[in-house]
Formats: sequence, C-alpha cells, structure tokens
Amino acid sequence: MKIIKLFLLGSLLFFFTGCYNYRELNQLAITSAIGIDKTEDGYKVTVQVINTQKQGSGSNSSGEQPQFFVYENEGKTLQEAFRYLILESPRRLYVNHTVLLLMSEEVARDGILNVLDLFFRDSEFNKQFLTAVVKESSARDVLTILTPLETLNSKNLKDSILTDSKFLGVAEEISLENFMDHYLNDKKDGILPVIELIGNAEEGDKEDNLKQSAPKNSLILSAMAVFKEDKMVGYLTEDESLITSYLKDKIHNTIITGSCEDGGNVAVEIVKSKTKFDVGKDSNKLKISVESSGNINEITCQMDLTKNETIQKLEEYFEEQLKDQLFKTISSVHEQFNSDIFAFEDMFYKKNPSNYYKLKEEYKEEFLKNIDYEIEVKINLLAKGNIIEVIH
Repeated sequence: MKIIKLFLLGSLLFFFTGCYNYRELNQLAITSAIGIDKTEDGYKVTVQVINTQKQGSGSNSSGEQPQFFVYENEGKTLQEAFRYLILESPRRLYVNHTVLLLMSEEVARDGILNVLDLFFRDSEFNKQFLTAVVKESSARDVLTILTPLETLNSKNLKDSILTDSKFLGVAEEISLENFMDHYLNDKKDGILPVIELIGNAEEGDKEDNLKQSAPKNSLILSAMAVFKEDKMVGYLTEDESLITSYLKDKIHNTIITGSCEDGGNVAVEIVKSKTKFDVGKDSNKLKISVESSGNINEITCQMDLTKNETIQKLEEYFEEQLKDQLFKTISSVHEQFNSDIFAFEDMFYKKNPSNYYKLKEEYKEEFLKNIDYEIEVKINLLAKGNIIEVIH
C-alpha cells in the first residue's frame, strides 16, 4: 500500500513542474550580435536586435521598419553598460541567440580579460558565437551597416567567416569558447578573424546603400589578429594567415598560385591537406610534415601537361614555395610577436613534460625562437583539367 501511495505522489510531481525562468517571446529583444568599444571611462556596448515584426508575415509587419535595431550604452563596466540598455530597449535582451561578438582594435589591444570574464560568468550566453576584431573602426559602426544578400549583417559576417574558412583558409572560425580554451592554456596563444569597414559608416546604414549593385559602404574580412595572452599584439598578412591555417591543420580547400619562367602563371586548387607534427622527446627538434593534394585549375605558361616530368616539376616548385612560406611565417610570428599561436609549446609539453620544462628553463622567453624546425612538404597534383594544352 505504501508503494502505491509513493507512486501516486511521484506521478503528481509531473503535473507541477514548469520553467522557472519562462518568458513570453513578445517580452524579449532577441539579440543577434554584440559590439564592444572603449570609452574614456569604460566601455560602450552595442547590441543588434532582430526586428521580429519585420521577420514575421503577420499584419504587424511593416515595410517601413528596418530588419534590425541597434541599441547602445556606455558604462564604467561591461555589466553596467549592458544593464542600462534597458533605458533604450523596451524589452529585456535575450542574448542566447547571439551569433557574433565584435571587439574594437582598442579593446583587443587593451586586453579582453574583462570581456571573457563577463561572458563566462553570465549563464545566459551560449559561448558558441563567433568572435572577431574590428580594424580601424568601431564595433558600433560595423553593426549598423546594411549588407546585401542577408538582412542581418551579423549573419552576413558569420557566413563570410565560415565560407572563407572552408574555401580559402585566410580566416578561421573561432568561437568565444575556443578562444577561452587557448587563453586558459598558458602554452598557447589565440588568434581572431578581422573585419574592416570600407566606406562611410554614416552612409552605410541607409537603404540607399543597398540600391547599388556595388555598394560603396561594405564589410570585408581581413587577415587574422594575433594575441599574446589576452592582449592583441598585431596583425598577420593575408599570406601569413593562410600559412597559419596550414600550421593549425585547418586547410579544407584553398588556392595556391605560382609564376613560370616565361611570365605565365599557374593556379592550383588544394582539395585536401593534412599537417602532422613530430616533437623531439629529449630535444628542441620539431618536424612539420604537410601533405596536400590539388588540381591544376588554370595555367598560362608554355608547358606540356601530358608529360609526367612537367607535372613533377610543378609539384616540386609548389613544394619549395610552400616550405619557404612555412619557414618565413613561423619566423615572422615568433620574431614580431613572440606569440605561440601554433601551440608549439603545448606540443613539447605533451610529448615530454620534463624535457619541456628543461628547455623552458634554458631559453625562457626565447623558447619559440630556439626550436630546431624541420619542414617537409609533399604536394600531389591529381588532375590537370579537360584541356591538357595551353590555349592561345
């Protein structure tokens, strides 16, 4: 009898459950992007809020309203700036749908520890949104620009980063959580994609900007930003950003080009690439092996692609070119920034902690500059197209 009573009592609990933090959708302002800029006394926070009436198809939808609204406020702390957005927004911000976080260059160079602290303390943020640095403009200005193809420029920027990462390799998709993982590991440093505003921000937020087939005011992806701990220390070039993707084994698909002796050019599409590392167990040696496969997509050189020796010559040319670029990029990053964006220190530590600490004690802050690198590159050209001779 007692068992039956307990069963009935337990069954009743299902009828009294609910969501303690339940809120109606029409009471929320759904945030798609957040921008953070520096002020004299603290921070300016800008949020891009989706116009749900515009997105819907009901009678409340208005063709005169924009697809999104931008609210901004300043505060001595980020939390204060966020909370006082209530003075502008008639609804409470719902940040769990945020897809993009933008930080100005000034914020990034000053250090983003406060940013990381806020977003990871607040349980409402999902931490999976992409993060980027705005170069030579404010994050606020970027979030106001109207962009073609996508009604929300936050989605436009997110898709641009994902597309670049998949088909070019200059930018890398990095979430706030991913960057935090690098920051918490004292043997790694982080990088973030960079966004630039081309044109005039005051004109870019007007509908007229989209009435041109080639908008004068637009947003573009640039190279990657380099961090040392939580502070940005500089920018990579586009070539260095691409090589960094090789060194982080993030190349999915990209294009490499080369010049011929007769003044022509060759373009190869890399369709597959794998980078492996072999760390010396009791030494400072690091072997980097890159193996890529690609297709000849364009050639304006006087070459007979029917001959195996021609294909072999092209493979050797691109192997030497990539090998040289790998050496130069590693040297440039370590000499300019002394930043371990390639996680080499972490590799040595995982291979043999005692050897790592021995080398660290010997070289101290010059550890990265004293690694003995060996680079091996293998490129396989799989296809040369349907036309095997140059057309004149």
